[in-house]
Amino acid sequence: MAVSKETLEKHLVQIRRIAEHREAKAEQNIKYYFAALKKDLNSFLGNEYAKLAEDDKLTYAILQQKGEYARFLEEVINKVDGISPKLKNEVQSLIEETYETCYKGLVKGVEGIDDLARLAKEFKAISAISPETVKRAVQNPIKKLTLNSTLERNRKKVIAGIRREISISLTQGDRMSTMARRISKHVEQDYRKSMLIARTEAHRVRESGFNDAAGNVNTILTDNNSEFRMVKTWKTMKDGAVRHTNLANHVEMDGVTVIQDEDFELKSGAKASCPGMSGIAAEDCNCRCYLSRHIMNDEEYFKATGKHFSTKAFTSKEKDDIIDNREEEEFIRVETPTSKALESNNIAYNQVTNHTSVLAEDDIITAVAGGDMTAGSCASAALAYAGQKQGWNVLDFRGGDSRVYFAGKINKVKMFNDVGATSIVVDSGKSNLTNGKNILKQLNEGTEYYLSVGRHAAIVRNNGGTMQYLELQSAKPESNGWQDFGDIADTLKHRFGCTTSSRSFSTAYATDISQLTGDDFKTILGYINTIHSKQQKGVSGYVK
Repeated sequence: MAVSKETLEKHLVQIRRIAEHREAKAEQNIKYYFAALKKDLNSFLGNEYAKLAEDDKLTYAILQQKGEYARFLEEVINKVDGISPKLKNEVQSLIEETYETCYKGLVKGVEGIDDLARLAKEFKAISAISPETVKRAVQNPIKKLTLNSTLERNRKKVIAGIRREISISLTQGDRMSTMARRISKHVEQDYRKSMLIARTEAHRVRESGFNDAAGNVNTILTDNNSEFRMVKTWKTMKDGAVRHTNLANHVEMDGVTVIQDEDFELKSGAKASCPGMSGIAAEDCNCRCYLSRHIMNDEEYFKATGKHFSTKAFTSKEKDDIIDNREEEEFIRVETPTSKALESNNIAYNQVTNHTSVLAEDDIITAVAGGDMTAGSCASAALAYAGQKQGWNVLDFRGGDSRVYFAGKINKVKMFNDVGATSIVVDSGKSNLTNGKNILKQLNEGTEYYLSVGRHAAIVRNNGGTMQYLELQSAKPESNGWQDFGDIADTLKHRFGCTTSSRSFSTAYATDISQLTGDDFKTILGYINTIHSKQQKGVSGYVK
């Protein structure tokens, strides 16, 4: 299959499968080593009991009397210890071959992409892997958890356990079958631990091989002023075994996308360039997560993440203070009664910046929308959309006091007055349902309005005679975007929370969002604007 920018991930899936086949072969070999060891131990114990036991029992006294204790213990330990070099060689070969397969496989895939043809020679130059690079990958220096030290620690633990079991058996005068079970228990533990090490290490170098190659590719793209960057997305196996605990939550990592040279911020607080590389056992051991990789330009990256490529490396503090600072812009905050109220409520301000290019409507919806994990951010999310339509990079789902303020209908009425926007107001009906139906009849075709009625706020429009509302709070991307009202009353009831009760009487407001253009409104949006990584939205959120 020819590799293109769009099919790169399919190519990497094939490379991943080749690496997984090598891992399966290593597991088969490890299983064979331990099966042979158990057979050898049982044969040895059978012969020793037949030769030395009295009444099918073996004790310290019997072995010492016959001068066989030291030899007996030494032979058992040597047999168990004898597979250690085989295990080490198997795991080391697995790691070396896996790393090389994944590293070279990614570089080979990128070499064939037409959009990057001018850099093919540069990519070819990084395809060779130095012995030092392989050694680093094999030994995994993170927090001194080297392969050698891990295997040696496990070996010593198993040997100590078997010594202890033999001592108990000889003290109690166990029969051969009982001693065999005691020893076999520790051999089985050694087998399971060896499998865990092999799987964990294979996963680690599979991801680090891809990651190192991707890092070198991204450096070439950056150094040669390419419009493209290497981008990575965290993926889980999407089954019930994906870890979801207080120590490690990989369920919430699924779908998180960052530029290649950025680390993922895990829910435990740890950081990792790729799965299996955090250095935290609870995050790494037996992890099955992987990264999908794509070559994207800035427009494609924004569509996927709501973020632009950064032109400088920010410190962690700067990342917390800035959403997108690709260009300095002349902008003076305009003080209004609303901004004063927001400031007095100690709501944090995050300056809104301009997009560097015009975004399509679908891109805006993708950037703003998501499963709502706050107490309900319909009001502020709709305002963020209004700001995006003006070409401003503003995000929401901040939650907290900001959400509470903008959820207040009176606060929004004052805000629209502050920025000089006029609203359609309907308050003559006997219920908020009636007011909602009446205000929708007054909307001009082709104009987008901020509608607040009942218990919900949303952008609405008359699209060629069909009333539509903009969904921005669903965890399912396909459910976000423009939705037909269908039965007007039914949608007002079930999506906007309107009722026919006169006790639920409330005014309906509809404001043409094309009026929201000035620096005064842009200033107010700074109290909504949310750092991308701090948005409280995701797969566990839902419409509210």
